[in-house]
Amino acid sequence: MPDATGLELIAQELRDADAEAVLETLHFRGRSTIIVEPSKVGWALERLRARGFDFLASVHGVDYYPEEPRLGVHYELLDMQSVDRLTVKLRVHTEAPEVPSVTPEWPTADHQEREIYDMFGVVFDGHPDLRDPHARGLRGLPAAARLPGRRRARPLHLQRRARNGLHAMSASLDVVSPGAAQQLDEFHPEPEQELLTINFGPHHPATHGVLRLMITLEGEVVRDTKPIIGYVHTGIEKTAEDKSYWKAIPAVERMDYLAYYFNAYAFCGAVEALLDLEVPKYAQYLRVIHLELNRIKSHLVWLGTSALDLGAISMFWYCFREREQILDLFEMSSGQRMHTRYIQVGGVAEDIPPGWEERCRQFTQLMRKRADEYGALLNRNEIVL
Repeated sequence: MPDATGLELIAQELRDADAEAVLETLHFRGRSTIIVEPSKVGWALERLRARGFDFLASVHGVDYYPEEPRLGVHYELLDMQSVDRLTVKLRVHTEAPEVPSVTPEWPTADHQEREIYDMFGVVFDGHPDLRDPHARGLRGLPAAARLPGRRRARPLHLQRRARNGLHAMSASLDVVSPGAAQQLDEFHPEPEQELLTINFGPHHPATHGVLRLMITLEGEVVRDTKPIIGYVHTGIEKTAEDKSYWKAIPAVERMDYLAYYFNAYAFCGAVEALLDLEVPKYAQYLRVIHLELNRIKSHLVWLGTSALDLGAISMFWYCFREREQILDLFEMSSGQRMHTRYIQVGGVAEDIPPGWEERCRQFTQLMRKRADEYGALLNRNEIVL
């Protein structure tokens, strides 16, 4: 993370190249932020990429109600070599919520920009397929258009319906955006190309969830894949807007049912940074121990289900046997096997009970032997190789 001096040096370099690009800098609780002119965001991100911030980790929207400009877009950049983070922010008025899309240069922004459009109404000019990322037939208008008046700008969504057909797909394909229509045309090639387009999912046992893929095949060779996500989107961001910090913990845990401790830790850590709150060492140790157990449990699910897909059903039973022991430990410390809410703002819910430490040590010793057994089963298994 650049310190305050390093942040100013980066901002000055941007100002030297374009005096109007940087509006403000902010270094708060160890977080470095550059606030840019909305029309310059693509240019600024490219300049920062040249400085080593070459991974766009996240793009998300923010509703600053009742402040103006009300709508914000945040870009989280990561320098993979030095593990430095830098946030780029911009804000736009609800009367003209238009921001240049960065998807052409940063492909990971694709679905994230589409979700911001759906949830907050920010229109990303130049996006190749700007529509509701969770469109699945007769869904209606984007979610932002159905929110209470306090959460949206009414004129924005009236104009958005008429803007280039940019709204959720209905049962008819004549309402998709020009970019979406072009991409759909790519999935209907000329007959002489001998390509076949099929739907893979959303309900397919090999997807391990409701994921839909539009796959273009040439014989048995996959030539193109277009993911269609959001079939189990629960609007957690909007749910958390009206909740206090401690009430939002169960919501963020459910964003990933395999890594709920990590989601809770990330959220509580952010709140603690805002409050400048120091967590006691003992609670930090308990957090790390539970995080590591959660990591092993998550890997066991991955290994068992992946082996099951390949026909190695025994690995599934073995992995879930060890997973149950970890869930037993979670139940001892929190009372719940999943979505435990054990990590709290400022520490953990309570101390571990008598006998928990001994059972945890027994499991870690056993897990080393089990890992060797997994390797013996898979490393030279022709199904896996």
